[in-house]
Amino acid sequence: MSPQTQTAHIPGHQVPDRVDAWILGSSVASLASAVHLISDANVPASQIHILESRNTPGDGIISTGDPLDGYDHRPGCMPSFNDACMKRLLALVPSAIGSGRTVLQDMNELCASYHHEDVPGTHILIQGDHGPVNLDTRKLGLDLNDRMDLMVLILRRERSLFRKRINELFRDEVRNLNTNQPLDCTKYNQFESIVTPTIVYLKSQGVDFRLNTKIRDIVTRLDSGTVSISGICALRDGVEEIITVSPKDIVIISLGSTTSGSSSGTNKDPPLKMTKIGRFGSIWQRKTRVSAIRITSALASPSPGWNPLL
Repeated sequence: MSPQTQTAHIPGHQVPDRVDAWILGSSVASLASAVHLISDANVPASQIHILESRNTPGDGIISTGDPLDGYDHRPGCMPSFNDACMKRLLALVPSAIGSGRTVLQDMNELCASYHHEDVPGTHILIQGDHGPVNLDTRKLGLDLNDRMDLMVLILRRERSLFRKRINELFRDEVRNLNTNQPLDCTKYNQFESIVTPTIVYLKSQGVDFRLNTKIRDIVTRLDSGTVSISGICALRDGVEEIITVSPKDIVIISLGSTTSGSSSGTNKDPPLKMTKIGRFGSIWQRKTRVSAIRITSALASPSPGWNPLL
């Protein structure tokens, strides 16, 4: 089943065939961007380029390990499945286990089977006094204090919440409360059941994956007060190259890998602290620092008609 879609017009561009899209990083968000550029914006797949520093696409969230030493699964790095955007994406990606089906259909069918079969779910282990012990997941729901906080929030006037951030009112875990079995929504782990079919689909459409490509810098141009990207400095297989970006092209930059700086612990030792900035963290820091310098300079000696909010 494929949902009916309407073509999304690319702002400032009338002919998608003449647009090249440069996507930096191969995270789930990056892969989703490529899927929607094909299905919604009608950008030819061959003109969509995904640049990834690793030798395998997927943002490094693939599970690793073996039966002897155990497996390293990264559930916290996986996408959230409790919103309409993710469901629409999965409805566009063909299933890896059957023709004419989608990944979303596979997931819905699997979740429906849980109501008819006694299927054991994923267990969560924590470190106990004498080794790993199974965590009682019934304690992970809303407690009395959480329920009282929700009631207080409901009774407050919207004006009093105007400047409040979500993280000032809720813990990070609140976003997963309405997720049905987040670790058991796929037959295999999420990388194999969701990320891999998405990559296979994009490759079959002809998307250009450029692996072993590290982004060194982004070159920008300033034209009539508007900043745009004119080039991408990259290191591909150890060779420096500059990718020219035309004014009509699209550049999508990942906010960074969910696994940046992460490390694995053991039953005896905690994971190491983050010691380095993520792949795109340094680029974001450099660009925001340069922008801050420009704004400070402009505020010191503003040109006629300059507006820092534009």
